[in-house]
Amino acid sequence: VVWSTFAVLLASRMLLGLTEGPTSALLHTAAYSWHAPAKRGLPSALIISGSMLAKMAVVPILALVVAEYGWRAAIIVLAFATTLWCIPWLLTWRPGPYTVGGKHTSMEDITDSEPAVAWKRLLTSKTFVSAVLVAMSAYALMTVVLTWLPSYFEQGLGYSRLESGTLFAAPSFVGLATLVGGSWLSDRGISRGLSIRLVRVVVPCVGVIVAGVLLLSLPALGSPLLAVCAVSVAYGLVVAIFPLLNAAVIATCPPRQTAGVIGAFFAIQAIGGIIGPWSMGIVVDASATKIDGYQAAFQCLGIVGAVVAVLALILADPARDRERLRVSH
Repeated sequence: VVWSTFAVLLASRMLLGLTEGPTSALLHTAAYSWHAPAKRGLPSALIISGSMLAKMAVVPILALVVAEYGWRAAIIVLAFATTLWCIPWLLTWRPGPYTVGGKHTSMEDITDSEPAVAWKRLLTSKTFVSAVLVAMSAYALMTVVLTWLPSYFEQGLGYSRLESGTLFAAPSFVGLATLVGGSWLSDRGISRGLSIRLVRVVVPCVGVIVAGVLLLSLPALGSPLLAVCAVSVAYGLVVAIFPLLNAAVIATCPPRQTAGVIGAFFAIQAIGGIIGPWSMGIVVDASATKIDGYQAAFQCLGIVGAVVAVLALILADPARDRERLRVSH
C-alpha cells in the first residue's frame, strides 16, 4: 500500500507464503484436538470449505471494493479483517481434550502415553505414500480448475466472458456440497462401526476413479453444458477426498505427531498445485485447437487420478499400518 513496487510485492507475497505454509496443518491439528478420531471428517471439511466460501462470497466483495476504491483499499480491508479475526481466536481458543496431555473418553481413543514413531517410518508407510499420491492428483485438478476453467469455458466451450465468470462458481457449489455432505456421512459411518479403511480410503478413492471417468468422457459428451456438469462433478468428487484422506493418514500416527504428519501430507500434495497448471499450459499450447488441448489435459488428469486411486485401494490401510508401526517401535 505504501511502497507499490514489484520488489515489495514479491517480498511481501513470499513472506505471506512463508507464514501461511503451516497454517492449514495447524488449524486441522487445533480442530482435531476437540474431536475424537472417529469424528474428524466433518471439522476438516468445514475448514477446507472456507476457501470455497471465499471464492463465492469474499472475492466478489473485494472486486466491488477494487472497482470503487482501488486495489489499495482491498488490501487494507483484507488486512483489517484478518487482524480483527485474530482477536477472538487468541482470546477464546484452547487446546481440546484429544491432544497430547489431554484426557480421552474411551479406551478406543488414542492414548497420550503412546510413544513416538520414527518420522521416516511414518512418512513411508503404504497408507501415507499412496494417500499423498491421490491427494497430489486431486490437488492438481483443483488448481487447474482455479487457474484454467474460465479460459476453458470461454475459449474451449464457446461461452461469453460473462457466462464463463458465472459458471466458474458451479464447481465450488458442487464441491461445497460433496465436501461437507461426504465428510458428515463418513463420520456417521465410523460411529456406526464401519471400518476406517472403507470410509476414509475406499470411498474417496472410488470417487476419484469416477471423476477420472468423467474427465475421460469430455470429448464424447458433445454438449458444452454437459461438459460443464462433468467438470463440476469431477471437481466436487476430488475436493471431497481431502478431509477423509487427512483422517486416514493421521489414524496411522501417535497423537503427538499429528501436526507433523498432516503438515508433511499437505506440503507434498501441494506439489500437484505446481505441476497441474504448468502441464495444462504445455498441453494446450501443443494442441491443434484450444478445445482439443483442454480436453486432452483434463483427460491426462483423469487418468493419473484414477491410476493412483486404484493404487491406494490396494495399498492403503490405516489400521494395519498403525499396528505395524506400533509393533515395530
